[in-house]
Amino acid sequence: MKETLFLGSDSIAPVLKRLLPDVVIERRSRFSTLRHVPPEQLKRLPRRSAVVAFSAEEVYALAEMLRRRRGGAAVVLGALSPRTRNAQAQLFESGEVDFLVATDAIGMGLNMNIAHVAFASLHKFDGERERPLLASEIGQIAGRAGRYMDDGTFSTLADTTPPIPPSLVSRVENHRFIRLKRLVWRNSDLDFRSPVRLMRALQEPPPRPELVRVRDALDETCLRLLIGDPDVQATLTGPERLHLLWEVCGLPDYRQTTPGRHAALVKRLYLSLAERGRIAEDWIARSIQRIDNVAGDIDTLAERIARIRIWTYLTHRADWVEDAGGWAERARAVEDRLSDALHRVLSDRFVDRRSSVLMRQLREKAEVPVAIDDDGLVTVDGTAIARIEGLRLRPLPAAGDPDRRLREKLAQKAIRTEISRRFRAFMALGEEALELVLPEDEGNARILWRGAILASVDRGQDPLRPAVRLAPDLALPAEQARLLNRRLETWLHARLEHRLGPLFALRTLRTNAAGHAEPQTQHTDGKTVGLSAAGRAVAFRLEEGLGVISRDAVRAELAALSARDRRLLRQAGVCLGAISVFLPPLLKPDAMRLKALLWAIAPGGHGPLLLPAPGEVTTAIPDGVDEDLYRRLGYLPIAPGRAVRVDMLERLAHRVRPYGQNGAWFFVEGEDLSLVGCRRDEIVSVMRMLGYGHRRIARPAQEGEGTPATGGKDEGAHRAPGERPAEAERVVFFWQGHRQRPPRRAGKGRSRRRPPAPSAADRQAGKRKADSPSRNRSKGRSGRTEPAAPRHSPFAVLIDLKKELARRSREKTETASDPSQPRKRKEQRR
Repeated sequence: MKETLFLGSDSIAPVLKRLLPDVVIERRSRFSTLRHVPPEQLKRLPRRSAVVAFSAEEVYALAEMLRRRRGGAAVVLGALSPRTRNAQAQLFESGEVDFLVATDAIGMGLNMNIAHVAFASLHKFDGERERPLLASEIGQIAGRAGRYMDDGTFSTLADTTPPIPPSLVSRVENHRFIRLKRLVWRNSDLDFRSPVRLMRALQEPPPRPELVRVRDALDETCLRLLIGDPDVQATLTGPERLHLLWEVCGLPDYRQTTPGRHAALVKRLYLSLAERGRIAEDWIARSIQRIDNVAGDIDTLAERIARIRIWTYLTHRADWVEDAGGWAERARAVEDRLSDALHRVLSDRFVDRRSSVLMRQLREKAEVPVAIDDDGLVTVDGTAIARIEGLRLRPLPAAGDPDRRLREKLAQKAIRTEISRRFRAFMALGEEALELVLPEDEGNARILWRGAILASVDRGQDPLRPAVRLAPDLALPAEQARLLNRRLETWLHARLEHRLGPLFALRTLRTNAAGHAEPQTQHTDGKTVGLSAAGRAVAFRLEEGLGVISRDAVRAELAALSARDRRLLRQAGVCLGAISVFLPPLLKPDAMRLKALLWAIAPGGHGPLLLPAPGEVTTAIPDGVDEDLYRRLGYLPIAPGRAVRVDMLERLAHRVRPYGQNGAWFFVEGEDLSLVGCRRDEIVSVMRMLGYGHRRIARPAQEGEGTPATGGKDEGAHRAPGERPAEAERVVFFWQGHRQRPPRRAGKGRSRRRPPAPSAADRQAGKRKADSPSRNRSKGRSGRTEPAAPRHSPFAVLIDLKKELARRSREKTETASDPSQPRKRKEQRR
């Protein structure tokens, strides 16, 4: 006989009885008494107390206050790994510290000898809104106080929170909570025959009124996002693939990121499994190696732990990973090292451990020397207790120092004086030493001063004006912190406006044209001199694309631009290229770094910020880097993992445009090929982007023959005399249209057929027969101009000579009919 044992609160008994009529319910009363006491200040809390807050910032602030006033505190948060959380709990259990600061994670999975629970707040953010705590939640947390036969107490923190209402106190003390009426339910009978059937099964209503369907489950949200992705849809060839996708969607989001960023990781994992049947080992190795770094502050280490926990989870799937046991051991070892490092950092920051020998001098009010050297090292009577880094105070390890608090109290005045001096120095001329550092991996950019972190850059209300978040451990009072935050935002915005000036100028031009202009932006006749609606649309799309957009994306708007629009856009620095519309100044390295920063904090921006080398024309896109980042930087992908800078693509388009006039074919070699810095096997993709088709031909090489498009010497020029060159395959290009049809020749229809492959005679001449002088003679029609010959055509000189003779004959005829014509022409030239 099998039995299932449920352990829980008595509030679930009624609904459990309705669902399972035969269930046997046994009640056990609490041995100890839980009672409410009046609120206490933080500095007067009794020993063995736990302070509960509901955000990491509050936890760190309270732990810092307890470190200064009561000798230190252990810290427990839900974001910590189990190993770190247990190590911090052991600090409290062993008596090394008498206080614990935690989030509501203390109410689950921890059993400690706590005598008193103090609530620093009675409100929490539940993921959707800020709301007051329920009586059951207060009872769950307060119930940590007391153990076995030892009674426990609870209250609020007098420094921050008003007392708990008497009605709530009575319900908590007597364990009277609202009975549960419904339980969350999800359908377990899923149909994997198609994505539609699977979604329908997940959304099936509960079979009983006591059950309610789970809402906004992460795996279901990921599935909904991915089944609409074209890349994923192409792989869903049967129930097995759909079942695999559903399993991968169950990956826990240890990083606590947005559903979109989590879905992007799930997509990459699924595509790897669908393609290879296993997760690529080189990807696992690179990811674990990148995370395996125990240096950093609390937030950095906690973020790395969250990322390595994902790989620990994945490497325990033997059906997904080759050598799962070996990779699981390696991931677990990295997680343990990071957890131990985080425990050390938390202990170093929030626990005092070094001894003070100044007790007698303090009682006798003797002078105690406090010194701060040029490196920021703070010493009290020769004992180092902390280091000032920039405007941050970093306590030094202090093992076995029971009077560390007294040393710090003695040093507080000197530390405040030194940090105030540094703050004044920074406000006077500190911007020269500021440095903006992009993260090597995912994360926010940071602002450093003298090598120390001051703040991080986060998303603001304006996409081009990010917000600045000060580092949580700055040793500054509130007013100075506010001034520092404003100064850093001013510096950052000024740097963005300087480096990305054309983008801000374009915004000004657009907003002025939209009706926010100064009075002088209008003519005296009332006509507006700003951009039209089409011009504003182009400017807005350029602003969204950080200065680079595809011409196809705004083709309709470009067609509607007036001459004034084009002039204003050119004056604003906009280049209307053949395949792109872009701002050339934003292709400089400094501008690219700032654009990468703006992309990373924008919605949808994720992944490492690995940028091209300065001045690089053709570059490789590193694994894991989003191609959208490179497009915003000004690099257009030409092949998987390869991209070319957009301005060089436009230069190539301008350079080869004369070659393909009137259906001519041509080669792209030598100087033209080196212009975009790509390999010969990549030039076909590049030319296809520019609207040119290609054919491969076998070209018989001749001694000393030049290439048709470049005019360079043949590769066989260094062969021995009399040696016949081998026949080589060449690629010839011809215009086939770039989405829109090319303009028709005057009086002629346009053939839809691809130009025929050139004959041997044409290849030797470097021209198609269609470009011969007999086909290009003037027909004597009014307004007909002679087509321009390609610069490497053997008939170019002949055509130029023909034009010159025609011009001289025309001038001679005009002079005979009107002797004043030469003088008029001279005046016109002036």
